[in-house]
Amino acid sequence: MTALRRLRHPVLSLALMATVLFLIAFFLLPTGRLLILSVLNRAGEPTMDHYARLFSSPVYVQVLLNTVRISLITAALSTVLGFPVAYFLANARPGLRRVALFLVLLPFWTSFLVRAFGWMILLGRHGAINSTLMWIGFDGPYDLMFNEAAVLVGMVHAMLPIAILAIYGVLDNIDPRLPRVAQTFGARPGSAFWVVYLPLAAPGIAAAALLVFIASLGFFVIPALLGSPSNMMISQVVIFHADEMSDWGFGGAIGVMLLVTSVLIFLLFERLVGAQVLFSDASLSSGTEGRHPPGPGRPRRLLTAIGRISDLFVAALELMLRALPSGQRRAVRHLLGALLPALLIAFLILPILFVIPIAFSRTEFVVWPPVGFTVDWFGEVMRSPIWRSAAWRSVSVAVATATLSVLLALPLAIQLTRHPFRFRGGFMALLMAPMIFPHIIIALGLYYFFARLGIIGTSFALVMGHTLFALPFATLTLLAAFKRYDWRIDQAASVSGAKPLTVMRLITLPLVSAALGSAFLLAFVRSFDELTVALFISGGLTTTLPKQMWTESLTQFTPALTAVSVLFLAFVSTLILAGEGILKARR
Repeated sequence: MTALRRLRHPVLSLALMATVLFLIAFFLLPTGRLLILSVLNRAGEPTMDHYARLFSSPVYVQVLLNTVRISLITAALSTVLGFPVAYFLANARPGLRRVALFLVLLPFWTSFLVRAFGWMILLGRHGAINSTLMWIGFDGPYDLMFNEAAVLVGMVHAMLPIAILAIYGVLDNIDPRLPRVAQTFGARPGSAFWVVYLPLAAPGIAAAALLVFIASLGFFVIPALLGSPSNMMISQVVIFHADEMSDWGFGGAIGVMLLVTSVLIFLLFERLVGAQVLFSDASLSSGTEGRHPPGPGRPRRLLTAIGRISDLFVAALELMLRALPSGQRRAVRHLLGALLPALLIAFLILPILFVIPIAFSRTEFVVWPPVGFTVDWFGEVMRSPIWRSAAWRSVSVAVATATLSVLLALPLAIQLTRHPFRFRGGFMALLMAPMIFPHIIIALGLYYFFARLGIIGTSFALVMGHTLFALPFATLTLLAAFKRYDWRIDQAASVSGAKPLTVMRLITLPLVSAALGSAFLLAFVRSFDELTVALFISGGLTTTLPKQMWTESLTQFTPALTAVSVLFLAFVSTLILAGEGILKARR
C-alpha cells in the first residue's frame, strides 16, 4: 500500500468533501436562493409578476435581445480571429512560442478596466485615432465612442485571449504530422488543413465560442465605458435593479433569463461536442474526443470543397514565389504565415500600451498626444490613502484567496488523478461551473447571501467569493502536473519505510513545486483583478483596487487613473514573468 493510499481516507476524501461543501455553501445555495427570489414577492408569496414585468416591457426585451446579439457577434469574431493566433502558437518554434504566449497572456491577465481605458484613449474625441486623422487632414473629431462598433471592438479585444487559449489547448495536442501524412497520400496542403486538421480542432473551436459567448452574456465593463444607453447589456440592468434599487426579485428574474440562455447554449454544446472538452484534461489528449467526430455528410463535403478552393490559392501563391531564390521564398512563406497572427497580437497589446504615455502627461485631462512629462500622477496616487488602502486590500485578499485555492486544489488534484471515483465527471462539472455561469449571477447571489449574514464588506466574504473563481484555475494547473507525475517515486519511498507525511513533504511537494507556484500565481492574479464580486461585496469604505478604479472611471477619466493602470500593468507583468521563471527553473 502506497503512502498516498494510506492518506486517501483521512486527507484526500476529507478535502474532496470540504470542496463540495464549499461549492454548495458559496455557489449553489446563494445562486439558487437568488433564482427562488424571482418567483416571490416582497411578502415572500409565490408570484410571476417579475417575469411578467420583464417581458411586458419592450425596453427589457430589447436589452435582452441586444445582449444575446452582441454576445453572439463577439463569440463569432473572437473565435475566427483567435484561431490563426492559436495555430501559430501551436506550430511556432519554442522560443518564439514563449514570447507570443506571453504577449497573449499579458492582456488575458490584465484588468478589463485597463484594457477599456486603452480604447477610451484610442477612440475618444481627443484620442489617438482622431488626433492622427486630423493631423493627416481629415475633418474631425469623429464620434468613435459610445456606439455599438466601439462596444464590439472592446468586447472582442477583451474576449479574444480566452478564445486563443481555449483553441490553443486543443491544437497543441494535435499531432502536427497528420497533415503531412495526408499530403504524403496525395492531399494538397489546403485540403489537408480543411479536411484533416480543422475537424480535429473543432472541439477547441466550439469550446472557445461557448466560453466567450457565456462570458459576454454577463459582461458589463466595456458596454458601460464605451457604449451608450442604446447599447446597454442586461448585466447593467441587473446591477441597477439589485444594487441601487434593492429589487432582488426582478434582478433574480433577469438572472434566470441569463442562466436559461447559458444552459441552453451549454446543452447544445454538450450535444454536439461533449462537455468533457471543458471539464476533463483527458479530452485534450489528442484533440479528437468530441461527441460526434466528423464523418461523411454535408460538413465533410463542404470542408472538401473549401479545401479545393484553398488549394487553388496556394498553387497561385507558389507560382508567384517561384521567381524568388529558395532562401527568399522560404522567408516570404514564414512572413506570410506570421503576418496575421502578428497583427492580431498587436491588436491585443497596443491599446494597453497607449495607457502608459498618458500617465506621464502634465495635463489634467486625457488628450493625445500627451503634453509634457511628469511623474506627479504616480506620486499623487501613492500618497493617496484611498488608493493605498484599496491596493493593500486587493493584495491581502488575493494572497488569502490564492492560499486557500491551492490548499483545496492540491488534494483534489491528487484525488482526481491518483484515485478516480464514480462521480468524477459530475464533480468536475460542479467545480468548473463558476467559470461557465455568468459571473454577474453568482456575484448577485453572494451579495444577497452575505447581506443576510451581515458580512458585506468583510475580507472573509471577498476571499470566499474570489476563491469560487480562482479554484478552477488552480485545480486545472495542478491536474496537468499530476497527470505527468511518476507515482512510482512515492511508492519506492514508501517501500523504503518513509511515512506518508514524510513522502508528501520531502518528495511529492518538491517535485510539483513549480506547478504549485504557478497555481498560486494564477489564483492570485485572478483574485487581484476580480471586479464583479468586489462591486457588490467589497463595501463602501474600504474597497479593492479594481472597484476603486471602476468608481473613479464612472466620474472622470484622468491621468491619475492611467497612472494606477500602469502600476497595475507592471505588477501583473512581473507576476507573469515570475511564473514563467519558476517553470523555466524547474525544467
